[in-house]
Amino acid sequence: MKYLIVETWNGEGYSEENFITEIIELKNDAEAMAHCMKLATENQQPCEVTKGEDSAQFNKGDDDGAYHFFTLTDDAYAVVILCNINTPMIFTKEQYEAEIGKADPSLMEDAKNGDGRHFFGAGDLDDDYDTQFEIINRNPKPTEEDLEWFDGGDGVEYEVWKHADGRMFKVPIEIVRNFDEAEEVDSLHQAKFG
Repeated sequence: MKYLIVETWNGEGYSEENFITEIIELKNDAEAMAHCMKLATENQQPCEVTKGEDSAQFNKGDDDGAYHFFTLTDDAYAVVILCNINTPMIFTKEQYEAEIGKADPSLMEDAKNGDGRHFFGAGDLDDDYDTQFEIINRNPKPTEEDLEWFDGGDGVEYEVWKHADGRMFKVPIEIVRNFDEAEEVDSLHQAKFG
């Protein structure tokens, strides 16, 4: 089952630091909770971590937040977060468009907060909370940390790397020649085998 993991923060200067952490395959809610507890414990030290209904909540003194989990349904389009109270919600496309449509169009450009993300201060949407919107990217391009080397490819132009979820990626490579460290050899055999 696919789960959406959302990290929320509430504290001085953190209102815009909420985001979708990952989309991950997990067996059930219990495994999702264990995963969120692990994220909170490993990423937010030192802190106190407690279980919520659908989140692992962490407290770091004046700052607190949570890793929330949601079952990723086919109609889930965006995460909307009420930042001041660490409350994320999953919206369909229609709900998202209706809610973000409440903003004054002149605010849209300034409200951009990354790819597919918008942040509005309290009052911008006729409510009392800072609100962040993030469109769910179901097939995000992975970073190098997300991938593991799988095959050498052609060894000149590309290699093949594999994601933990099984997806494979053809990664372009380039060869850099370091002539400053060139060593003279007597034969091709010596160059290859020493």
